[in-house]
Order: sequence, then structure tokens, then C-alpha cells
Amino acid sequence: DSCIRTTVIDQIANSYRAKPWPYPYDSSGIVRNALSNQWDGKESELDAVIDEVAARYKKASQEGDLSIAQVYSGQGVGDICSIDPAYDILTKIDKEARDILKSLPKLLE
Repeated sequence: DSCIRTTVIDQIANSYRAKPWPYPYDSSGIVRNALSNQWDGKESELDAVIDEVAARYKKASQEGDLSIAQVYSGQGVGDICSIDPAYDILTKIDKEARDILKSLPKLLE
């Protein structure tokens, strides 16, 4: 899977946040990257080098380096099967809405 729920991102960010995320809310759904692959499941080892990793993470976040910074994702990410132009999406929504509206009188019969 390309997505993972992990505590790694919040563990890193909590090391420098004024108000850390509390347990059990200290996990994030993210797209897998080099950072999550390296540290997920190794949280106690991460604690030993947290300051170094946090510095790299902050720099990557500022520079948009998504091999280290995260891209948040939810359950719906797995449902995406195509990337269509906005015009096509709106045309499809419009047609579906019109079809639904046309069928409403039949419901009242």
C-alpha cells in the first residue's frame, strides 16, 4: 500500500511543538515516503536521534521535499482511480444531478 497510519510524523513534530498531540490522537495517515519507511515500527530507535531527524524533517517541510516531509492522506485516497480534468468532472456531476432531478416526479407517483 502507498498509504500508512503511523505515529512517526507526530513523534517527530511533538519533539519541537509547544503543544504535542496526545495519545491516542498522535498518529497520521500519510503517503509512504523514505522517512516513514525508515522509522515506522522503530519509534524507540527514533527517540535516540529525534533532534537530528526533526531538523531534517523541518528543513524538508520548508523546502517541499516529500521524501521526508509528509503528504497527509485519508481512507479516500485508496478510492482514487483516475485523475480527470475539472471540466470532465463537473460535466459528469451536472449530468448525474439532472438525471436525479428528472427521476424525482416518478417518485411522487
